[in-house]
Amino acid sequence: MGSEDSLKDKSEDRDAGRNADRRDDICPERRDERRPERRDERRPDRRDDGSVTMTMIMEPHHANILGNVHGGEIMRLMDTTAACTANKFAKTFCVTARVDEMQFLKPLHIGNFVTCKGTVVSTGKSSIEVRVTVDTEDIHDIDSKGRALEAFFTFVALDEDGHPTPVPPFVPETDREKELHEHVKTRRAFYNDRREAAKQRAAKKDS
Repeated sequence: MGSEDSLKDKSEDRDAGRNADRRDDICPERRDERRPERRDERRPDRRDDGSVTMTMIMEPHHANILGNVHGGEIMRLMDTTAACTANKFAKTFCVTARVDEMQFLKPLHIGNFVTCKGTVVSTGKSSIEVRVTVDTEDIHDIDSKGRALEAFFTFVALDEDGHPTPVPPFVPETDREKELHEHVKTRRAFYNDRREAAKQRAAKKDS
């Protein structure tokens, strides 16, 4: 007798579980109450939003009569990539404030694949430093891939009224990130000193 009661209880438990699942399907809010929604555990520095990559092929209208790609075309691609990187990281519109250390390492030609990558390397109160690299590859030569250009772009984040607005902090973690972060700090101090010197020269001239 006890055995029959035990089997009956187990059967009733299974039926109750199936009925509960059906009620969840009909009323999703019941399922939400029973299973708490997961919290967004993304890091506050938004590392997943810290890079953007763009790739395009160089066409005749990008180059001069010798088949070499105009530097201005690559600079525009770099600025676009950097701006998208800054906007994505800050979650607001950003404007270019400065471009540093633009070094052309090898020429680009018609037919080359060009990959432009922007990466956030440092932030200030409302500024974002983006390192932009340009790699080129001849589709007919698998050994031709290499670094063609790199530069650092500084952006300022703006609010809806066009005023500077705070941006999330970027905290370097890897050795390479720390190296680039220190490089940016050193370069920033150099440009600040040079800007102050220029202001002093202008003040002397005006007086």
